[in-house]
Amino acid sequence: MTVTDLAHEAAKHYSAVMASRECVHELLEILGVPAAWREPTRLDALITRLRRAVELQLLERFSDAEIAALAGFYSTPDGRTLARKGIAFTAALGPMLQAEIVAWARSVPPTASADGSAPS
Repeated sequence: MTVTDLAHEAAKHYSAVMASRECVHELLEILGVPAAWREPTRLDALITRLRRAVELQLLERFSDAEIAALAGFYSTPDGRTLARKGIAFTAALGPMLQAEIVAWARSVPPTASADGSAPS
């Protein structure tokens, strides 16, 4: 097996953890997706799509060694727990960061225009 093949296998393994049934179910609950849409056949189809998307992004953005390290860590009990908890954390963090950025932007005195030039 080549290094690239090993990276692909590690990416599949990582995506299986990150898009596990438990993680996807949690994400759908956070997003308010109706329970009727979460029946097993539909959920399995979504999991397959999400795993492929995660795998593609891993292969595009990380080195073979980084993918192997991620897959190794997220295969551990702590890694699986962090993957599951990370969904709610990320969902809560996004709006909080956005609110902080907006508050900060409102507090910055207008020293330059949007194009970077000095105000007139």
